[in-house]
Amino acid sequence: MQTLPYVYLFGPACAVILILIWREAARQGFRGDRVAAAMAACAAGAVIGSKVLMFDFHTPEYGEKTFLGAVVGGVLTLAIVMKALQFDARAFDVPVLPVLWGAALGRIGCFLSGCCHGIPTTVPWGVRYAHMSEAVHPTQLYESALDVILALALIRLRRRFRHPGSLALAGALGIAFIRFVVDPMRATAAWSVGLTTVQWTTLAVIVAAGIALFMREQTALKRDRAPLLSAPVSPLPSVSVLSGMAAITVFAHSWLTPLETSLISSVTLVAGFVVFQRLVPRLLLSSPIVGAAVLIPLQVQDPKPDTVRKYFALGGSAMGGGYEVTTEDCEGNTLTRTQHTYTVAGASAELREDRGRGTGNGLRVTAFRGSDNAPAPTRVSGSPLPGDTARNDPVNGMTAAASFDWRHIGLTGGFAVGRWAYSMDQPLFGSVPRQAHPIGQLRLGAVTGLHGEISVGMHLPSLAPENAFRLGLAFGDSTGTNSFRVGAGHAGVYAGARLLTKDGFELEPFGSIGGATKGQLGLSVKKRFYF
Repeated sequence: MQTLPYVYLFGPACAVILILIWREAARQGFRGDRVAAAMAACAAGAVIGSKVLMFDFHTPEYGEKTFLGAVVGGVLTLAIVMKALQFDARAFDVPVLPVLWGAALGRIGCFLSGCCHGIPTTVPWGVRYAHMSEAVHPTQLYESALDVILALALIRLRRRFRHPGSLALAGALGIAFIRFVVDPMRATAAWSVGLTTVQWTTLAVIVAAGIALFMREQTALKRDRAPLLSAPVSPLPSVSVLSGMAAITVFAHSWLTPLETSLISSVTLVAGFVVFQRLVPRLLLSSPIVGAAVLIPLQVQDPKPDTVRKYFALGGSAMGGGYEVTTEDCEGNTLTRTQHTYTVAGASAELREDRGRGTGNGLRVTAFRGSDNAPAPTRVSGSPLPGDTARNDPVNGMTAAASFDWRHIGLTGGFAVGRWAYSMDQPLFGSVPRQAHPIGQLRLGAVTGLHGEISVGMHLPSLAPENAFRLGLAFGDSTGTNSFRVGAGHAGVYAGARLLTKDGFELEPFGSIGGATKGQLGLSVKKRFYF
């Protein structure tokens, strides 16, 4: 299916913004877990703000959004959470330059995709897209170039600002001025009383930010607050911010496109891991009640003796399912929809050493092959993209993973290569299988009985492509071989069972179901050979 280049540059642009924000926040001395929580909150606030400013609350079928709204939403969200996270005015300065660099890169994606273009023109540098009859202003490149110029100017000027927060005001003034200049040339501009609607809005921002910047710089210089590194170390404010934004995002889910959902979930996932690193030691060591609840087995342990058992296992897996792929542009318009069906078969080899009740380690390698089939995509009304031919694509790859279990905690990590692991001819965001293998898994509580399970890119078994994130519960014996798992991921619910017979055969049926006709069923069979 034809994919807009905007989709491919959206991810790098967001990555540039987040990495630069993290580096600048660390340089300013802000605490890592609180920076991560603020980044996740602001990502959700920016996405929702981009739609609120357009007063457009449609479902992803068609929902306009604007970069100005994203800036306003992100700033307001930061203003709301900064007190809980014990931030001072320097926090507003941190994202200014990263956002400009990321916006400059994102606008190049808009130019390559043909969205956000300008009005017809006869200038020599006008651009004519395949679905247009005349050349138009490349307003995307105008904005990209002006974003770079503004970023360079702010780098030179920021040492002259006397107060924290002045850089943010200067950035708001500059961003508003850029849009004020470019908007009359955009094809989507709506005129009202001599100016476009966006120009009236940005003019108000220019006046307000200019006055605030002037008055702030004229006041006497006050001593800055100490860096946040000297603040109390409790991670609970970060947990509170993440929980609150997660609830708001769930409430606003119907407004979000797959691209926006992927951005918010990925940033929140990374932030969750950063906060989790600080939260778990505190729960286990500083809070005896919670720590005891995690560590005490919820069921009497299996009476199997603590003996070392080594084995290798050979097996195969087969599964099939379907999912929907959507293509969207940077304004949130859904352009095409394609229903995919796939079948995959694989073979696996595993080396494992069990040292007793829920303790051991192992290594597993899986190779898989199959096909991904789709009819010609359905073009949404008004889409500029032409139709495409039906697809019958091979699906193949290889995965590897290592696991470690020690009574009350278990970890699994691995990597994957292959078509479904790093596919560049399908949208990188949206309803597309993300990984062919679990890239991370954490299990808390005794392996015997009920325990919590947090997974990243996980499915049962390892060959099946599935959710980027899931949370569930498992019930099993002390070795983890006979178990039942159930839970939910960001795209649906899943369930699986694993049973080891007396003859050493391991049977594992699994399945999942979600929105957009996403679902799959499969079965894995292995045979163990003990040393």
